[in-house]
Amino acid sequence: MKIVKIYNNNVVLSENDRYEEIVVMGKGLAFQKKIGMKLDSERVEKIFVLNDQSAPKNKWVELFSNIPEKELQVMQQVLFFIEHQLEESFEDSTYFAFIDHLHYALERYRQQMLISNPLIFEIRKFYAREFEIAKDALEIIKDELGIELPEDEAGFITFHIVNAVQKNQGMAITMEITRLVKAVLSIISKFYGIVFDESSLNYQRIVTHIYYFFQRVLTDEAKVEQDDFLYEVMQTKYLKAFECALRIKTYVENEKNTIVSESEIVYLTLHIQRVTQEISK
Repeated sequence: MKIVKIYNNNVVLSENDRYEEIVVMGKGLAFQKKIGMKLDSERVEKIFVLNDQSAPKNKWVELFSNIPEKELQVMQQVLFFIEHQLEESFEDSTYFAFIDHLHYALERYRQQMLISNPLIFEIRKFYAREFEIAKDALEIIKDELGIELPEDEAGFITFHIVNAVQKNQGMAITMEITRLVKAVLSIISKFYGIVFDESSLNYQRIVTHIYYFFQRVLTDEAKVEQDDFLYEVMQTKYLKAFECALRIKTYVENEKNTIVSESEIVYLTLHIQRVTQEISK
């Protein structure tokens, strides 16, 4: 790989064997290098192929050109840390979204334009592990740049992490699912007049089930198969949980203009029964 353009000591524009333009990242990659010189492959840490529709070439170039070298180095450190914690390798579009977000988060901090996160309470509950990783990422930024971003920012980073793990389902979908999960849990809590034990396994199960239920609904992958026998069993055996599930069905269908299948009601009823039975005991 030869250097086509140097953004800073750690980021250069190059070409791969197929003559595709690529952005190459690595600590000290371009130190004492010039355009046309070969890159040291042992220093290469990440390669981005500039053909991603969500982050076209001019956006990559603009982004890397505008970020100070020290900040970009810290962003790399943050991203590699998150990947290591999750044991995941992010897609190129995820890197772009992360770096773009962190860059403007730092810009907003300097301009004292901090944004509150209206879903921070739910983020802490629903994505506890991801949220802790995000808070550790903020500590890296604080240690390396002396900038202490607020906890609300950890919430936004958590959304990026969840979105990356879900293979880029879309930030808007991730945020909408979080809002809807909150609403459904509120329906169950008010219907039964209970407070959830958020440390319980059944609570975590129902949160997970509702999350993936909405993921299916919002991506048009909701279950449509029907099991009349199980549906009738739920009606008779778990009447109150079934009535609660129907209330959720009405809410979801009105809110998202969609149809909730009988099979989804069956599974939802089972989870409601488990978590409320545990509380009653």
